[in-house]
Amino acid sequence: MELKIKIYPIEVIIIGLLIHSIGEFIFFSSKPLGYTICGFSIIITLIAGIIQIRPHTIPFKGLIRLLFQLYIIWILIILLRPLIFSSLIPLRSGFSPISSYLGLSYLIPFITFLGLPNLSLKSILKFSIFYGLIGIVLVLINYHTIFSIPPIWDFDKYQMHLVLISFPLTFLLSGSCLILFFFIIKSSYKILAFLCIFLSILIPLIAGRRGAVIMIIILIFFSIYLYIFQVKRGSKILKILLILLAISAAGTIFYVYSDSAFSLFLSRMEEGTNSRAGIEKYFFDSFKDKPWDWLIGRGINGTYHSPYIEMQNRNVIETGYLQLILSGGVINLFFFLFFLTYSAILGFFRSNNVLCKAMSFYLLYHIIYLYPYGLPSFSLEYLIVWIFILYCNSREWREKSDDEIKLAIFAKNVIE
Repeated sequence: MELKIKIYPIEVIIIGLLIHSIGEFIFFSSKPLGYTICGFSIIITLIAGIIQIRPHTIPFKGLIRLLFQLYIIWILIILLRPLIFSSLIPLRSGFSPISSYLGLSYLIPFITFLGLPNLSLKSILKFSIFYGLIGIVLVLINYHTIFSIPPIWDFDKYQMHLVLISFPLTFLLSGSCLILFFFIIKSSYKILAFLCIFLSILIPLIAGRRGAVIMIIILIFFSIYLYIFQVKRGSKILKILLILLAISAAGTIFYVYSDSAFSLFLSRMEEGTNSRAGIEKYFFDSFKDKPWDWLIGRGINGTYHSPYIEMQNRNVIETGYLQLILSGGVINLFFFLFFLTYSAILGFFRSNNVLCKAMSFYLLYHIIYLYPYGLPSFSLEYLIVWIFILYCNSREWREKSDDEIKLAIFAKNVIE
């Protein structure tokens, strides 16, 4: 019996994004190697995307298609402004092959031009599992560093610790989001998803990252809602009892370790302050009395004054909403929020299956995530956002039943 192996272009693109994430991390220790790896990843990602794009295939329909075309035009304006006005800064350029939050992030919406037939959901689920597995391995490799917490934090060492945990957390988050799709993945993958969730909340709890903890809790509650009210299998009462038992167990563990492992998190919660308030104030001061900058942004090379860094001008701000405004203004923010919100509404209220409702929760999650962080990026996470936007806008997929969804995703007798 012949075994057929099929690799979709979307899988090559995801592999390119994975290689880029590795290159970003290596850049901290070896800039030449980091540049080489990131450059290679961009090339294979672009080639895989370009050979599959059909220029005449414009995604979406009707008014949504028109708005998307306008959004693509606005993206091109954001990217081309530095070239038009000769403000390209080589070393701190928005076109840097290293940073996934600047120019590269604006390439991701073009994935929609590949069309739904070329965006395999099975591939998305498979690579989310793979990303989660990588995150778990990275935690095991750096176990002592991640979970060894000194009684008093030195500021510089704390910042380095945050950089260290951010790498495995990036992969763990992709695995954690599988919990939204527990109804469609097999048991072994469910276990992996729950392990990713556990580590994704434990590591930030120990490191005192309030926003990260809150976002994982939101993701868990979205999954609980789907489990109780949307998945038809099992008794609702039994489901609620199991969830209350799990919450009680988690609360007990948190209480037991509140004075030790989770003391930093509790102390930061008691502070009640926004750790980025200073940076955000510099951003607002930089945009003060500049309505044109608020409206159209400052382009992909846009910066704001911030004395926190040596050059005193930053091109990235950790608040996703403000990052979108920095590069493309309120117009950019409007387009992005519109596609997220409209697609989430369609996926939840206008669909006949749990899959589209889960996708809508994923999009809603990213709307909320824009405040504590959530910067659009050259990553699997952001790629999935745009793929789910496309699926939620497909009437054909929204009208499928749950059984038809499973058949559509898993019916093929090939290893993909």
